[in-house]
Amino acid sequence: KRKMLVKMMSYSTSVILFLLLSLASLGSASKDETTSAQQAIVDWVRENGGHFSAKQEFRRVIPGDTTSHFGIFAEENIQMGELLARVPWKCVITEENAEEDSQHNPYFFCGSTRKLIEEIRKGKESFFRPYTAYLKRQQRGKIPSDWSEPGKDLLNEVLGGDQLPPDDATNLGGLFQRHCYQSAPIDSLGQQTLMEYHTRADDQFLIPLLDLYNHAQDEKSNGSVGVFTGERQDFRASRSISAGEEIAYSYNLAQHQDSWTKKFYGTPEFLRDYGFVEPYPQRWIFDEERFRFDLKKDDNDAVKIIWLSEPDRLYFDIMRQHLERLTSSVQPLLEEMERKAVEVGAGEKKSDVPPPAELKMIRQYFDALISAIEAAIKAEHEVDEAGHGEDDEDDDDDYDYENDEL
Repeated sequence: KRKMLVKMMSYSTSVILFLLLSLASLGSASKDETTSAQQAIVDWVRENGGHFSAKQEFRRVIPGDTTSHFGIFAEENIQMGELLARVPWKCVITEENAEEDSQHNPYFFCGSTRKLIEEIRKGKESFFRPYTAYLKRQQRGKIPSDWSEPGKDLLNEVLGGDQLPPDDATNLGGLFQRHCYQSAPIDSLGQQTLMEYHTRADDQFLIPLLDLYNHAQDEKSNGSVGVFTGERQDFRASRSISAGEEIAYSYNLAQHQDSWTKKFYGTPEFLRDYGFVEPYPQRWIFDEERFRFDLKKDDNDAVKIIWLSEPDRLYFDIMRQHLERLTSSVQPLLEEMERKAVEVGAGEKKSDVPPPAELKMIRQYFDALISAIEAAIKAEHEVDEAGHGEDDEDDDDDYDYENDEL
């Protein structure tokens, strides 16, 4: 019996050790697979005459924590103006036929989108293979248009149909079919490609490497984009960057962005186009002419409202109506869904409950929306005293590309 017990203990110890080693190797493989796909893009860009600074690394914001986001970080101190990435034009995916790409809606350039779909379908035969292979491996469901039906329905309840921003929150695929004259149904790969194009393209250009840098505002933004159409696209440090800092830039206030984007693209649009709710500072455009403002935190961590144009007095009443609907009707519905999600987690099936990631994002946007509306209503009586701010068209980076040299 004693020998048998010793053998059983030895066997159990071996099994436990094997499982621990297997889990460790899986974690390592997962990490290596993630970074190797991005490194393959770097190698491909370099092979074609591009550049990616060795002072940067791909990693999670908290190394080893798979719940923290992935980004590009400085391994060494970086000086303002240093070249961080250069993508030669032949590595940029775009429609060369200008007439074909003149067809577009606010969200897709038809020719460039079809070009990406074509390159992904080529598989190993595509010149862009390292990049298209990376895109194919991305998870589905990042943005609301690629969510489950229960997730879309619940978000639309929050928005009151089309009463609150963002516009076209859940129907980007349908817009592509309608505006780009796509009569045939889009298969799963085509749908995935549409979503990847939408979240990564800079107008009609899809630029490998550049789309791996995350979004940041104000002092957290430290990168600057330089566009040299037909030649290259550069990414430089817009200020000194300390080792360990994440390297990021503003997706809506960067130097190369057009005037409309700088004025009218804000927090709701980030949810629609990228699938996240940005932290403060936030920009809220409820009406392009009558009601738009920024929310920023001051040195005491208090939220401050900055009007981008003089608000229409009648719109404050509209805001109060929205707040009443959100708190009296939508809040109970959202809480019911969260309660059902707990039951689903306990093993009970509920077909009308959004997946946890979608539900979490809807809750984040709901809370941000409530906070924005309440801040605006609270500031109603301060408008006459404080006036309103000017449109913030200042570039969110400082590097001067006018004097840039190859």
